Amino acid sequence: MRLGDLSYMNPWWEDKEDYHVKRWREQKIHWWPNWLDELSLEPFSLNFVLGPRQVGKTTGIKLLIQELLRDNPPESILYLNVEVLPSHRELLELLREFKGLKNKEGIETGYIFLDEVTSLEGWWRGVKPLIDAGLLERDVVTVTGSSSLRARRDIEFFPGRRGKGRTIEVMPLSFPEYVEIMGLKRPELRREKVLELF
Repeated sequence: MRLGDLSYMNPWWEDKEDYHVKRWREQKIHWWPNWLDELSLEPFSLNFVLGPRQVGKTTGIKLLIQELLRDNPPESILYLNVEVLPSHRELLELLREFKGLKNKEGIETGYIFLDEVTSLEGWWRGVKPLIDAGLLERDVVTVTGSSSLRARRDIEFFPGRRGKGRTIEVMPLSFPEYVEIMGLKRPELRREKVLELF
């Protein structure tokens, strides 16, 4: 697999809109997930975003990518759903190819998003050698995965290699968060509407 084969995951390379962003835009209710503001976007950072499936990790990442595209060239952003890769070797090669593309385009800082890494056994072997060689020192890498014990164990493969990175836990919305997103002001005074939302 080559970087060019991934344009369907990176539609901004071809000046197209991302599927997740389009679906989010078509929703009746919009909100910016607060956890996105906790991520470090300063090089070098290795962020981990953990949480159960279907809590909005991928959509959140795609919304962040849309924001990054306002101030950065499309070629500076790589999104990769790691589920499609057969081994960590392909991940390593794709990241090296992305580094080469950045150099060719004169891009200093890259934003790399590796989604669903827990689906690929040993995924960290595709990232750690590049960090150790200093090849990602001007980049921001954000990794998402399930909140399983395995994901937490994988984080331990990066002691002293996270830079300014953070670990974020994404959970389903609490009821008070849901009430807020639904735009209900002063819920303590609107018992019937709160019960209706419940």
